[in-house]
Parts: sequence; C-alpha cells; structure tokens
Amino acid sequence: HVQKYHEWMSDPMMQQLTRSEPLSLEEEYEMQQTWWRDEDKLTLIVLRSSAESHEGNASQAVAKEQDCIHNLDNTQNRLEEAMVGDINLFFGEGEDRPHPEIDIMVGNPAVRRQGLATEAVALMMQYAVQHKQVQSFTAKIIETNTPSILLFEKLGYKLSKRVEVFEELHYVFEASSSNMEVIKSFAPAYKCVSIDES
Repeated sequence: HVQKYHEWMSDPMMQQLTRSEPLSLEEEYEMQQTWWRDEDKLTLIVLRSSAESHEGNASQAVAKEQDCIHNLDNTQNRLEEAMVGDINLFFGEGEDRPHPEIDIMVGNPAVRRQGLATEAVALMMQYAVQHKQVQSFTAKIIETNTPSILLFEKLGYKLSKRVEVFEELHYVFEASSSNMEVIKSFAPAYKCVSIDES
C-alpha cells in the first residue's frame, strides 16, 4: 500500500492540504515503519466497500478465500485495490493523551464526495472512545480546505480557535455519550477482526 500512498502524496495539492513535504518512495517506506512502531499514533487504512473489478466488500473478499496461503497475494491485491486513503489519531502525553488530534485523507479523487470520509471518521471515533479511552478529538484544518471543514462540522465538531500564523482552524468534539450517539448514526456498527481470521 505504500506505493499507492506515495503516488497520492506526490500530488502538490495533497501536500498542501496535508502540510506534507515530498518524500521519496524509500522515505515513505521508512516513515510507514516509524508510524507502525509509534505508540503515539494510530493509523488505519480506509477501504471502499466495493472495488470496480469485483463485487462485494473487502471483508467479504477475504472471507471467501478458502486457501489463505494459496490466495494470499490475491487477497492483498484486492485489499490494496479497495484502498482509498487513511485516517490518523495523534496522541499527546499524560493528561493530553485522551484528547488526540484526528485527520483523514482520501487520496483517490474518484471516490471523494461519496461519504467515505464521514463514515471513516465516525468509525475511528467510535473505536477510539471504546478502546483508547478518548474523551475528545481535535481536528486542525487549513482554512481553505472547505470539504474538510464541512465534513467535521457535519459530524458535530465546533470551531474552537483560528491560528492565524498557520492559516488553520481548530475544531473540537467532546465525546460525551449523547454526542457519540449522533456519531453512530453516520456509520454502521463495526467489528474488529484480523485478516488472519479469514
């Protein structure tokens, strides 16, 4: 998946929206390994529910594999084909740990404006509250990134401040029980499974 991610992040517009520096493919692989080991970051890959080349969703595609060893490459190809972006949590230390920053990137332009980002953020928030004891979320958004602003406002995030020097807006969501009930309406119930369970 790093190759596909690298292609997305080579787009100057994506670099601007994510405030990212261009990296070589080798640097992307090193970064992926660093993030994988970092306990202060949680990154999940966003998959679309169906890919153009096959019917059904990615989890179904994995579950139908009868010979996991024989079909491992095929399964990985299907999952990579379904990959459209990623979503991240950045945790602070000590008292700040239950109040992470959240961001999402949909790198595939063909699947934007279809509700995938809304559903992915809602799912990540539910997971973080239930399994990471998160109490609130902060989204830091470049003030010209209107789609992202509308996304987080739709989910109930409230503008807390504008950081003029960075031309950035900070939105906050308090993860109260009532607020999280609203979040659940944006995404179906989820189940945590391992690829190995297929």
